[in-house]
Amino acid sequence: MAKRPLIHAKTLEKWLTKASHQLQREDYGNVLLTCRRILSYVGDKDPRRAEALTFMGTAHGMRNENEEAYEAYSQALAIVSNEFELWYNRGIMSLFTSRIGQAVKDYRKAAALCTEASFKRTIAEKLAFSERAAKEECVLRGPDFTLDQLIEQEALFQNGLRLSEQGAWSAAEEQLRGAIAMGDVLPQPWGNLGLCLLMQKRYDEAEQALYRALEIDPDYKLAKTNLAVLEKVRIEGVSPQFSISQPFSKKGGSITFLPNRAP
Repeated sequence: MAKRPLIHAKTLEKWLTKASHQLQREDYGNVLLTCRRILSYVGDKDPRRAEALTFMGTAHGMRNENEEAYEAYSQALAIVSNEFELWYNRGIMSLFTSRIGQAVKDYRKAAALCTEASFKRTIAEKLAFSERAAKEECVLRGPDFTLDQLIEQEALFQNGLRLSEQGAWSAAEEQLRGAIAMGDVLPQPWGNLGLCLLMQKRYDEAEQALYRALEIDPDYKLAKTNLAVLEKVRIEGVSPQFSISQPFSKKGGSITFLPNRAP
């Protein structure tokens, strides 16, 4: 592994201050550029890396780049796990990426760490919302379905989406089938599974998957769109133009990030 180039600590602090000011000015594109520069100079466990990743998470979130924001906050938490703001902010992105079970755990952690009265109510409200949403999702799947199972199922679905975006259709299929096996109650895994099968030219299986999605939700647009694509591929033999993703649930929440405390 190549060594990172050396740089003076004062220069890194200057860049972190610059990124903070860019964030305050809502200059999110340049926040990302500045923070990527910082990441190229700091070690994997350096607290300054966590600070840069936190800035990046907020910038991505404000640009509606929710998966990127979730990943940036997750990487920051792997370095610094005792800041309630980080857990709270990742909780927001957990909701926005349909990781409702994970949001519950994130907000619980934020609540346990927070000692600032001005933020306790905000965290409590988010926690109550996510707990209600997670309970509804678990009940939908069965009386004995647990929060940990919900987290596992949501992770399988998100992995399937990520692999689909990379064109790893067979691997994505495996993840989506795993999500379905844990609880066949939502159309999204079937809709995206249909796409994976379509791209592997397994047209009959793709059709069955898409129709199963419509059995669960007759108004599910992704399945309707990809069924039309499938029919065109079969008739004309053209390269498919497909639709992917859609949330794994209909839960969400408002987006209000907690600011970082001054170092």
